[in-house]
Amino acid sequence: MKKIKTCPSGLRVIVHPMKSTRVVASGVFVGVGSAYETKELSGISHFIEHMLFKGTSNRSAFTIANDMESIGAQINAFTSRDCTAYYTISTDEHVEKSFEILSDIFFNSLFSEENMKNEKGVVIEEINMCNDDPTDICHDQLNLAHFGFTGLGRPILGTIDNVKSFTPEKLREHMGKYYCSDNVVISVAGNIDAQKVQEYIDKYFDSQFDCRVSQKRYLSPKKFNHRFLKTVKPNEQVNIAFGFPSYKLADSRIPSLYLMGNILGGGMSSRLFQKLREENGLVYDVYATDNEYTKTGMFMIYLAAKPESAERAIRGVKEVLLDIKKNGITPEELQKGKEQLKSSLVFGAEKAVSIMRSNGMRVLISNRVFDINKKLKQIDDITMESVKGVIEDVLNFDNASCSYVGKETEFDPLLYLRTNA
Repeated sequence: MKKIKTCPSGLRVIVHPMKSTRVVASGVFVGVGSAYETKELSGISHFIEHMLFKGTSNRSAFTIANDMESIGAQINAFTSRDCTAYYTISTDEHVEKSFEILSDIFFNSLFSEENMKNEKGVVIEEINMCNDDPTDICHDQLNLAHFGFTGLGRPILGTIDNVKSFTPEKLREHMGKYYCSDNVVISVAGNIDAQKVQEYIDKYFDSQFDCRVSQKRYLSPKKFNHRFLKTVKPNEQVNIAFGFPSYKLADSRIPSLYLMGNILGGGMSSRLFQKLREENGLVYDVYATDNEYTKTGMFMIYLAAKPESAERAIRGVKEVLLDIKKNGITPEELQKGKEQLKSSLVFGAEKAVSIMRSNGMRVLISNRVFDINKKLKQIDDITMESVKGVIEDVLNFDNASCSYVGKETEFDPLLYLRTNA
């Protein structure tokens, strides 16, 4: 079944059989993340993710972990801005047990006061850890500078005050709005056929949903902020990131955007790496990447440098961006970029967990199956003109945002990027 099946409850299922492996990766994807949260509930999706591992009416937290490890399987989860996912990785002989445990934590978690108290401490320490990491601060601050005070602009982990305020009733109310069958996708990839998966879906999931229609509310920004935000810390390294408005997940220009990003900052031969690190020794780390969401996206350039080298490094970034805006890319860069994108795609397609995640996310957000052959053709179809169009559209300095974390400085990277200095 490389097509989407919709169950009687509205639950969607996608199965990708892979006979070349003995692994099966099974994921339950829910269409809720930080982008759906109000200021008062910021962090609740991530906290619910944690709490689903803390005990059910059938298992303690230890038993959940022990039952998985007893069959040599792994269970994990993640929360993003667009979704929350729970998944297992097992051998093909233990798929049903993995499904049963996923179903148990998904439908039968208890949210006891004692477990919530303990897990609040864990999540607060996670927030503190991120607040001590200048790279994490820089990235979160860039989202705020770019998306403003919306779900996309706030940290996925939320705030300490919010975490302290969460109650079992708040968690159940939030789940009641979003953990509904029409807002859930089950994605399976590996050595298993669609008929067997459907048996497990019928047994453990489809009939279990109390809620079939979600109350989705996506709190995306109506406009971008284009701000410069600074956090002063006495670190021995400066962290700087620039953000540019880009495209939502399903946009047809994404392959050309990826290729532009790869040329600018996708590896050791990229323009930014060569200019800033290899030729001038100004940075330890520099890269370009793109973050796509359901309704929008952000192209980011990040660098880490010594305080005394930061201004020169930013000037180097501007030189590289001005050059690609003026002169575009070369045919050699186009061909190399295509090969790099294709190899990355093919390498990922060798892993059951990668296919499971790609299918789950794509079906959840766009109701389309991840098709590697279609993706490869899209890469082959990238042209000099399509990349030029993305360069002109995305690398607009007037639309940029900027985040700075490091020692105090009078230099304004965003103002410099926008002026003719």
